Amino acid sequence: LTTRLASQDRDLSLVEKVQGSPTGTICFATTSVVTPKVPRVAGRVRASIALNGWVLEPTDDGTKVSY
Repeated sequence: LTTRLASQDRDLSLVEKVQGSPTGTICFATTSVVTPKVPRVAGRVRASIALNGWVLEPTDDGTKVSY
């Protein structure tokens, strides 16, 4: 009996950008890309992520998170 996690059968090709500001705000954005620099792997399904991101802003009470 072999158990395999679904994540082991998938891979991703992403570009990510993380940037912080002097005020402590952190912005993170990512999206899938198609590039010969990241060739497909036999036996794995290439997953895809649409453009998305997070903004983390410090507040007096903690952190405000926006998606």
